[in-house]
Amino acid sequence: MVDHGQILATGREHFISAIPLVVQANQGLYGISAQDRKCYLYNEKKLAFYRHYTEDNCYTECRYLCSRQSTISDDIMLIKSPFIN
Repeated sequence: MVDHGQILATGREHFISAIPLVVQANQGLYGISAQDRKCYLYNEKKLAFYRHYTEDNCYTECRYLCSRQSTISDDIMLIKSPFIN
């Protein structure tokens, strides 16, 4: 959670300004391998927990899978939510 947000005090008003960032690839990138691009396009990688590939979804899933491999117990579960894209 630390790298994705900030803890806010309860009982106070908080105003947040959000600036959306959309990154679009042109057709020229399809001719370059994912290894050379160092990224995947939306239809090149199927994620286990998310329906849509985004950089953030990929990182979240990667962190979960790496932490699961490094722990002895499988008690940690990432629950698939209908609200997660």
